[in-house]
Amino acid sequence: MFRVTVYKIALSVLLIFACSIAGQAQVDDEIYNSKPKYLKKAGKKSLKRRDYYGAIEYFKKYLEAKPENIKVKYSLAESYRLSRDYTKAQATYEQVIKEDNEYNVKAYYYLAKMQIHNSEYQPAIENFIKFKKKYDGKDKAIFKKRVKLLLLTCEQAPDLLEKKSDINVIHLDTSINKAHIESAPLLLDENTLLYSSLRADTIVYYDANDTTKKYPVRQFYKAKRGKDDKWVFEKNYDININDSSSHNSNACFNLDSTALFFSRCAINVKGKMICAIYESKKVDNEWQKPTKLPETINNPDYSSSQPTVGRGDKYGAEILYFVSDKPKSRGGLDIWYSEYQPKKKSFKKSKNAGSKLNTALDEMTPFYDAENKTLYFSSEGWPGIGGLDVFSTTGELKNWETPKNIGQPINSSTDDLYYIQGKKGGEGFFVSNRKGGITLKNETCCDDMYEYKEPKYIHLAIDGELFDIFSNVNNTDSATVLRNATMSLYSVNDSTGETFLIKQTLTNELGLYFFTLQKEKNYLVKAQHNETLADSYEFSTVGATGSDTLKKDFSLRHLTEKPIVIKNIYYEFDKAGLTESSKITIDTTLLVILEKNPEIIIEIGSHTDSRGTNKYNQSLSQRRAESVVQYLIGKGLDKSRLQAKGYGETQFLVPNENEDGTDSEEGRALNRRTEFKIVGKLKGVSEIIYTR
Repeated sequence: MFRVTVYKIALSVLLIFACSIAGQAQVDDEIYNSKPKYLKKAGKKSLKRRDYYGAIEYFKKYLEAKPENIKVKYSLAESYRLSRDYTKAQATYEQVIKEDNEYNVKAYYYLAKMQIHNSEYQPAIENFIKFKKKYDGKDKAIFKKRVKLLLLTCEQAPDLLEKKSDINVIHLDTSINKAHIESAPLLLDENTLLYSSLRADTIVYYDANDTTKKYPVRQFYKAKRGKDDKWVFEKNYDININDSSSHNSNACFNLDSTALFFSRCAINVKGKMICAIYESKKVDNEWQKPTKLPETINNPDYSSSQPTVGRGDKYGAEILYFVSDKPKSRGGLDIWYSEYQPKKKSFKKSKNAGSKLNTALDEMTPFYDAENKTLYFSSEGWPGIGGLDVFSTTGELKNWETPKNIGQPINSSTDDLYYIQGKKGGEGFFVSNRKGGITLKNETCCDDMYEYKEPKYIHLAIDGELFDIFSNVNNTDSATVLRNATMSLYSVNDSTGETFLIKQTLTNELGLYFFTLQKEKNYLVKAQHNETLADSYEFSTVGATGSDTLKKDFSLRHLTEKPIVIKNIYYEFDKAGLTESSKITIDTTLLVILEKNPEIIIEIGSHTDSRGTNKYNQSLSQRRAESVVQYLIGKGLDKSRLQAKGYGETQFLVPNENEDGTDSEEGRALNRRTEFKIVGKLKGVSEIIYTR
């Protein structure tokens, strides 16, 4: 009787944690040439230990002698799938179903997933539907959610394939890409690239039973951009960051580049790959010995990895986003976050980023553009082309816009992940196992790094000048430059119209502001100052084809105790009802002011001239003021923000008569007016205050 006496695992790690460990088969010759029952046993053990290539060899050899064994054939299909050999996995699942379509209903599900990878979307739809009808396992509800998501990919992938961005994709050569997986690119500067790799051209194994021998682990390396614009391997990165007893990957800087977060991964006593996030601080331009982040982030029984850092609205504190399979994940892998507490110098307990981001399938490799509050991440759950696609969304914490697929040529029907942007825009890196990479065993086994460049990248911005508008005694206006006004740039959700704050700045000494923009987005820019009314402006970069800077100036009305006259509000003679032209005036003036200043409470004041009795004029003016209030309430405004006040003939702006005693029609017209003044602010509704 033969036994598998050596536990050997290949070190081609798919995503550095919680995923497959695969490599070219290294089989025991004695077992390989033994009886079928020992081949099957060895194959099962290899599959359990995630040595998928070893399992493939044992199962193939077994099936030469026992081709009718459907159970082993299914295990062979699983081994092909987990080694990311989509073509052979698809063919083997098809054989299983053909020979016994009731043996394991999951064969339909995984066959459909392989068909997606092979761009066969209609057959995949048919097999997902068959699986959904047939499957009745305990995890039926989970698979129902997954199938629903994957069907959306099958339906929308053809449309995504018809669109292709003008982007050049460059496969980095063998100076950087080796036979094993390269991952986690990070730009140190425009000409220096940090990445993680095993840097071996042959398969590397280790014996889990041998505790005396050290085996190669994934390390951080540096590459430099050469004069010919090609990236060339330079050297090992940093002795304090790299650890010889664990895999090192997934580095990112904090916002001021004084700290480096990264993950270390090792197999625990239960045979599970566990990753944890570490932090190294820079002192005197040198990275210090890394420390493991606390259990608020690192659960010892689950993996935490792939960190990226953003800035939150509250106090400008940093937010650490990362990937984990810890409890309360919606799928296998979810994106989580933890807010940094500057006073306590610690991170809060981590939270799941929520259903607006995470799905019942995997989300991973987040990259946060803090300048634009845009998250790029890879997902299998949002509609894509196949496998893991790269998506973008604007938001923070649990508040996210609907993710958008960034399309071809970054995305493909294989796995596309680790997307990052360069320093200048229009360029960056990503990782993919698409065909054409450097492989170990099959053409889609292993991830390589790719550079992308957008030759027609456009630069977009908005700028302008702010003015403080004062009303003079004679109701004419004068303006001065408005310094230190808060300018806020919001993203506007395409479908819901909801706004999300992206960034803020203050106007300079000349009253000027400036924001860089992204293409294909809807925006709102808001101008506000504690001594003026606020104003805002909606615009869009959707469809922009060339670099451009939009000009938008703001004239903000200065706040005083003096009421502000609303011109062109008229009433029918001796009546309180608003004319149609008056309603248009209110819609374009007072209503806009109230919507753009949601915190203010105003008094609507109505005045008459001297014709009629005091008592009558007082009543008429009150009814006219109330008609304006009721009209605004009808437009959806909160009645608690509106007060009606009739002043009758008690507050003339100018005399109703000329100096010679004759009637002044012009004077009377000026006195028959509607005004507003700010009399308070709602509690709990505060303006956004910019903090440096």
